[in-house]
Amino acid sequence: MKRDPQIVRKILLEMETSEVNHFEEKLAIRGVLCKADTEQGKQNRTRAEHIRWMMDEGLIGMVPGSDVHVRVTAKGCDFLDAVRNDKIWKRTLDKLKVVGGEASLDVIKSIASKILLSVIESGLNQ
Repeated sequence: MKRDPQIVRKILLEMETSEVNHFEEKLAIRGVLCKADTEQGKQNRTRAEHIRWMMDEGLIGMVPGSDVHVRVTAKGCDFLDAVRNDKIWKRTLDKLKVVGGEASLDVIKSIASKILLSVIESGLNQ
């Protein structure tokens, strides 16, 4: 399975807007959702693997003192700040097409940040 930055972005956006952390994330961390061969099971496996990768990258982490709640970390907030805007995100994905659409999350954040900065700077020059 390949990491899909769109899934990473989607999960972060869901977590950011949620009052409580998703129960699925608890299950995903423990690998519980990886057993079914149904379409839902495949989606759960994909989500679970992306949750693990996001934890590896430090975008999300366990809430201190809890073994069931996950939260978006400061690094995750920074990534989301760079890619939250749909227009910035689309431009970022367009730039990635030059290299086949794949890059590390750090590179994706860097590209999105540069696009965002150029938009801000062009607005300041008006």
